[in-house]
Amino acid sequence: MTYNEETIEPQMREPAPAPLLAPPELTPAPHSPQVTEPDQQPEPQPEPLSIQDPPVKAARRKTSGDARQRALILRTARKTLELHQADALTRSLLSAILSTTTGADDLAYAAIIGGAKSIQPAVDALSIIDADALEAGIHAAALGRNRLRAVWRVFGELDVVSGEAPASDAKAAIALVRAIHEGDTTSLRADIEAAIVLTKK
Repeated sequence: MTYNEETIEPQMREPAPAPLLAPPELTPAPHSPQVTEPDQQPEPQPEPLSIQDPPVKAARRKTSGDARQRALILRTARKTLELHQADALTRSLLSAILSTTTGADDLAYAAIIGGAKSIQPAVDALSIIDADALEAGIHAAALGRNRLRAVWRVFGELDVVSGEAPASDAKAAIALVRAIHEGDTTSLRADIEAAIVLTKK
C-alpha cells in the first residue's frame, strides 16, 4: 500500500502553536467598609488647636481700670495729708458736714467719693447766713426735718448752738437763726467755706 506525499505530509507535520492569549485583567476587590461592633463607637478625633489674637478690648479696659484706681489712690493719699495738716476746728466742722469721724483717713475717703450732696449741710448753712434776718427763720424751716438737723449739727461744731435741736421744726429754725445773727456771721461764713475747700478733689 502506497501513500503519496500529500497524504502523509499533513499528518507528519508538527501542529501549529496555539495563539498566545493575553492574561486576564485583575480588578481590585471592592473596598468593604470597616464593620464596628455595636458597643464600640469610634473614638472622637481631637479638634486642631487654633491660636487666636489676645482680646485687645479687654486688655484696654483692664489698663484703663488700673489707671483710674491708681489715680484714686493718689488723690486719697494727697487728701489725707492735707487733712492731717488742717486745724482741729476745720476737721470737726468737716466731720459734721460729711457725717463721718474726725479721722483724716475717714474724712479723706468721704471727701473723695462724696458728690455734691455730701456738702449739702454746708450749702444750707451758708444760705441761712445769707438770708435776710426776717426771712431766715422761714427759709430754715422750709429745709425739712433732716436737712435742718444736719445744719444744726454744723453750727453746733461752731459753738453757735448746743445740744440737740428742738423737736418742733419751727422752734428749731427760730432758735438757730437767732443764735446765728447774734454772732459774727462773717467769721462763721469763713469757717464753713474753709471746710468746703477741703472737700474738693
